[in-house]
Amino acid sequence: MAFGINLRKLRRKHKLSQKELADLLGFGTSTIAQYENNKREPNFERLRKIKEFFEVSYNYLIRFRT
Repeated sequence: MAFGINLRKLRRKHKLSQKELADLLGFGTSTIAQYENNKREPNFERLRKIKEFFEVSYNYLIRFRT
């Protein structure tokens, strides 16, 4: 899934660890890891939080890029 790849790219671009991002969003560290490894997908509310935090569109988060 594109979401996990895009989340990891955004997190690294902002020089955040998984724990730092989780703390800032109010999520568990394992949740961020599962999202990035495509083991879990966020619900709409969590997707909205991530979108607003990084100031990107929904399309940016879920669109596949190479």
